[in-house]
Amino acid sequence: MSAACAIDPAEEVDDDLDDVDGKGDVYGSDDRKERYQFLPTSTLRYRLARSSGMLAMRGLVNPRPDGNYELFEPRTLAQGGVCADERFANQPKVGYCSATLIAPDLVVTSGHCVMNAISGLTGAQHKCESTYMVFDFAYEFSSPSDPVGVLRVLPKGDVFQCVEVLAAEIPENGQPRQDYAILRLDRPVPNRTPAAVYDGQDIPYNTLGFQIGHPSGLPQKITPARIYEHLDPARYSAYRYRADILGGNSGGGVFTPNGTLVGIPTRYSGQDYVLDTTARPECYRTAVCGVNAECPIPPGAYDTAAMLDRIPDDLKRELTISTK
Repeated sequence: MSAACAIDPAEEVDDDLDDVDGKGDVYGSDDRKERYQFLPTSTLRYRLARSSGMLAMRGLVNPRPDGNYELFEPRTLAQGGVCADERFANQPKVGYCSATLIAPDLVVTSGHCVMNAISGLTGAQHKCESTYMVFDFAYEFSSPSDPVGVLRVLPKGDVFQCVEVLAAEIPENGQPRQDYAILRLDRPVPNRTPAAVYDGQDIPYNTLGFQIGHPSGLPQKITPARIYEHLDPARYSAYRYRADILGGNSGGGVFTPNGTLVGIPTRYSGQDYVLDTTARPECYRTAVCGVNAECPIPPGAYDTAAMLDRIPDDLKRELTISTK
C-alpha cells in the first residue's frame, strides 16, 4: 500500500550491470562509477541516484544570500592525506553518511549515522537538526576542470533540512540486529521519485544488484553489489553482500536489479585507507582487501523487511512497499 508514488520496480530492469570480482570493502579492481556514467537520465540507476543523497553537517553547507548553499572550505581526499594518484583524490569530501528518499519528505539511512547508545533518540534528534540532506552532489559530466569548484554552490532545490527522527534503532548490547533511521525533511522533495522498499522473502542467493552512496563523503558513486545469504540471524537482520564501500556509504541504498531498496549498509571491515610508507611523502592508499589490507568482516546490508516489521503502521503507510 502506498501514500506516495515510487519508482515502479517492474518498470525497467537494467541488463548492463558490471560483475563484481570478490568485493568486500574494495577488492581487486575498484568498480565505483560516477553518476554521469549511467546516462541517459531515463536509466533506472540514474533515476534512483537522483533520489539518493548525502547527509552533511550544517557548517559544511552554508546558506547564501541568493537562497542557494555553498560548501565551506571543502577539502579533497588528497588534502586529507590520500596519495595524489589515488582514484578521486582531487574530489571534495563533504558528507558523513548516505540516505535514500522513500516518501516525498522521508529518507532512510543507517541508525548509527544519527544515533548512539548513550544519547539515544534525543541525541539523534539533535543531530538531525544539525544535518542537511543534499541531493545531486554528483558529477554530471566527465573530467571537470575544477572538481571542487563545479560542486561548490548547491542549488536550494537540492538541499533539505532534517527536522524529525520518526523511527531509529542501532546495534547495542552486543546484539547488532537493527540499524536504521527514518528522517523527515523540512519539505517534500520535488522532481524525484521515492524508492520502493522491499518487504518480501530472502533475496535469491548471488543476486547482482547495485549500491548508491557517498564513500568517504565524496560525490555520489554507483557500484555493483552482489547479494548473498543472511548473516547469522541470531545477531543480524542483514544480508551479506559484496560491493566497493568505504565510510560514508553507510545509509545508502542497496538495490535489487529492478530497483527496489532491499538493504542499508550497516557493517564492513572499516579499512578505508592504508598508509603507504614507501611513498614520498608518505600518504594513504585505498584499502584493497587481500592486497594491502585484511577485511575480516564482510559488508552487511540491513534488511528493509526487518525495518518494516518494526516501524509504526502509520509511518509504513507513507511508503511504497514492494515484494519484487
